[in-house]
Amino acid sequence: MLNRLASEDWARDLLDQLYLDVEIQAWADNVDAITNHCDSNGVSLAQCDNVVLIEDLWVKGARFTAKRGTAVRDISLVQDNNDHIEGRVAGQRIAILTEFVIKKYRYNILTGAHYSWVSPIEIIVKRRLYA
Repeated sequence: MLNRLASEDWARDLLDQLYLDVEIQAWADNVDAITNHCDSNGVSLAQCDNVVLIEDLWVKGARFTAKRGTAVRDISLVQDNNDHIEGRVAGQRIAILTEFVIKKYRYNILTGAHYSWVSPIEIIVKRRLYA
């Protein structure tokens, strides 16, 4: 934090006075790298987003196939690799390639705002209800 404020005199003074062990200094200097996880459409993904699988995926080490259209909620971004995310499918935590997912959106018919994904049938039903 003080490194970010190094342009200020008081922050430089505090940095000069501060003593940290080598291990702790290395940990403090390790700034999280900015990750750029994108789905198959190029839309940026963030921690705890919801995504939908666009292809059937065979899960190694488990005896099931994650079907196309399966919602994966509250994903975790893999910091080391921009091509991988982690999510829970069928009760198991799995690693998923970002090329096989799209971000989940929903369109609010009343306000016109995008906030998550719904099926086209749900949109038709809501249009008939509110028309």
